[in-house]
Amino acid sequence: MPILKPPARRKKAIFFRSRRAKGREQRAKFADRTHVASFKDLLVWQKGIELSVETYEVARQLPKTEQFRLASQITSAATSVPSNIAEGYRRNNTAEYRHFCGIALGSAAELETQLIITQRVFPDVNSTIAMGLAVEVQKMLTGLIAKLR
Repeated sequence: MPILKPPARRKKAIFFRSRRAKGREQRAKFADRTHVASFKDLLVWQKGIELSVETYEVARQLPKTEQFRLASQITSAATSVPSNIAEGYRRNNTAEYRHFCGIALGSAAELETQLIITQRVFPDVNSTIAMGLAVEVQKMLTGLIAKLR
């Protein structure tokens, strides 16, 4: 009696998933991992809040003469970062979200510039933590904008 082999087509259907099925499974896994219920769940927004709080600490260290100049500018730029991330997240489409993330990135760069000025003009003011957070937030925003394209 000869040994019967199952048809090749049947064997392939049992052991291999189609490319379409693989793609659906991968998209489902990706969607589960990246689902964000609120802008508050975004790590970049959370880091932006940390940056804002730390910037207010730096502003408190500035002399009274700078209270309405440099201190006002750095606190405004710092609060603008997480605010623009949140506003963009709640917008109607990805293009608007990306646009607001770009504005947040610009505010973070503006803040970094103002912190550099603060370090040079007032060397006794400790702004190293805020500077590190500003750089980190800029890197995170750059990555987020790239993902949104």
